[in-house]
Amino acid sequence: MRIYFRKTLEYNPQRVGLSKYESYEAITRQKRSPDIVVSESSEYFNLRTYCSSLKRCRHTAELMSFGKITALNELREIKFSLHSLVSSQEFEKYGPSLIREKFIKGFIDDSLLETRKQIQKRICKALEIITQGTDDKLVVSHSFTMKMFEAYLKNDLDIFKHPFLISRIIHIQNETYAFGKGFEVEINKL
Repeated sequence: MRIYFRKTLEYNPQRVGLSKYESYEAITRQKRSPDIVVSESSEYFNLRTYCSSLKRCRHTAELMSFGKITALNELREIKFSLHSLVSSQEFEKYGPSLIREKFIKGFIDDSLLETRKQIQKRICKALEIITQGTDDKLVVSHSFTMKMFEAYLKNDLDIFKHPFLISRIIHIQNETYAFGKGFEVEINKL
């Protein structure tokens, strides 16, 4: 089976009345899920589709897929606090590259809002569900969650046993995935 992983379509993180920094903090803690800002996808799939239960992923899945869609909490973004990773000044000065650097450090130190063990349990549970049957699937999720799947499925990296390996899959200076983009992987039953 082939699994197509795609990141949510573009969304506007800014919330009226909040700074960009505070808006992102609400998103990273999953206190809010903004709407996507596009009305169509550049790719379409007629596949059984699994997506994060957050609204922006459900809406992306509806735009990308003609297949049956199932929302899974296990596909939500990895929970972290922007406040605990970077200050508002650092966020403004260095942006996403510093967030990726600090996320990697938080994953290695096991200091994110979710432990590595919790993340691993979610990834394994999602895979157990997604890999049922032999048909190709579409998975719509979020950047850091998709990086966990990519490390495990595509690059055969045991990032949960050897967390420092996460730096081989998340590159500080490079965007994780563009909106609506991702990767594919061929799965022979796990």
